[in-house]
Amino acid sequence: LAGTGKSTITRTVARLYYDRRRLAASFFLSRGGNVGNAGKFVTSIAVQLAHSVPASREHICAAVAERGDVTSLSMRDQWQ
Repeated sequence: LAGTGKSTITRTVARLYYDRRRLAASFFLSRGGNVGNAGKFVTSIAVQLAHSVPASREHICAAVAERGDVTSLSMRDQWQ
C-alpha cells in the first residue's frame, strides 16, 4: 500500500550498504521525473557496476563495443 514506508526502507538499506562500501549499484523508481523511467534501469546499473566493481568494467565495455545499439534494445535484451 502507498505510504507504508517501502521506499524509506529500501533507501535506508541502500545507505547502510553504501556506508559499509558494500553497495555495487542501486536504482529507485519514483513517480515523475527521470527516476520514474525503468528504461534507464540496465544502463544505470551497468554504469554503477563499471565504477564500483572494476572487474566488471572490461565485460561491460566489451558488450557495448560488440553491440553499440544496446541502449535501444528492450530492457530484457539489454540485461542479457
